[in-house]
Amino acid sequence: VLFFSNAKAQDGLAVAVDPRSIDLGNGENFCVDVIVDDFTDFFFVNFSITWDPNVIQFEQVIPTDPGGALGLTGADFLTADVENGILTFRWEDETEEGVTIPTRSLDDKHSIFQICFTSSPDCGGKTKIDINESSETILRAGIGSGSNIGFTVDEVFDADVSVAGTPVTISATKAINNP
Repeated sequence: VLFFSNAKAQDGLAVAVDPRSIDLGNGENFCVDVIVDDFTDFFFVNFSITWDPNVIQFEQVIPTDPGGALGLTGADFLTADVENGILTFRWEDETEEGVTIPTRSLDDKHSIFQICFTSSPDCGGKTKIDINESSETILRAGIGSGSNIGFTVDEVFDADVSVAGTPVTISATKAINNP
């Protein structure tokens, strides 16, 4: 039986969207990596990523975990709400022994998955690809009997996306009546 609490520790998961700044034209395809650090002895990770679906539209999610330490499959991603700009990552090590990915910092850029989008073909705008910190549940083996240790403070980084608008051309003429 697991016990869940809202206690936070300083040794939670560091996670980021990479790259952190993206400038696009209309109708462009692009992917971002979700990278991690301090992924040590985790057996359950759940968080949502959000964006404005009027600015960018979800295309696909691709597991990229080098070496397959997490063994990610399509079942680890809840895509039912992507039209509303919400993707949920829900992974569990069923042995509850915990999995470790050896990294030293987010600069190691250890990608666990990519999310691919297409920018709006019709309008410009700005959005964040936001790792929703209030949605997370992160459990580490041997820590607090299943307490939610959360993300590492100040180690969650979102991406800013700018889409240039389609240029608008206006032609104006003045009609003059001849008397």
